[in-house]
Amino acid sequence: MKRVAVIGNSGAGKSVLAAALSAKTGLPYIATDPFYWGQEWLAVPAQEIRQRVVAVVAGDAWVIDGNFVEERNTVRGRADTIIWLDFSAPLVLHRVCRRNLGWFLSGQTIWSGNHMTWKRAWSGIQHARGTHANKQKSHPEFLAEFPHLTILHFRSLNTLSRWVSTL
Repeated sequence: MKRVAVIGNSGAGKSVLAAALSAKTGLPYIATDPFYWGQEWLAVPAQEIRQRVVAVVAGDAWVIDGNFVEERNTVRGRADTIIWLDFSAPLVLHRVCRRNLGWFLSGQTIWSGNHMTWKRAWSGIQHARGTHANKQKSHPEFLAEFPHLTILHFRSLNTLSRWVSTL
């Protein structure tokens, strides 16, 4: 496990798990939300996102978080392990609500110097709700295209916690 991508729905805990894996394994963690959002919530151009992803996955060792819709072939082609956080819709919606509203209420700085607004918080919640079922259906198909991958598929927080404790 040297090149790890953590995938799953918004609110599943991809970033939290990727950071914890980095701390436990010593693999460098690359947070990818800033790849997509520039200052003042400006969307980063697709070509720039691709360049950032290609540069990161060219490395010998890493842990990254994200689904990489457009860049998934690049990421999965270089990864050796995919960790799929496949939790229930109620759980991820609860978590994304808590996270987004917490960021909004605290005013803390998040990706690229941005601050969560009410509109962005609500949009993120709607995104999580609207994409959950599709990700559950599409991930197995996409993952099957890369038979070299070790796929760790977690459907419960307890199972994930037990696995992390063994590292």
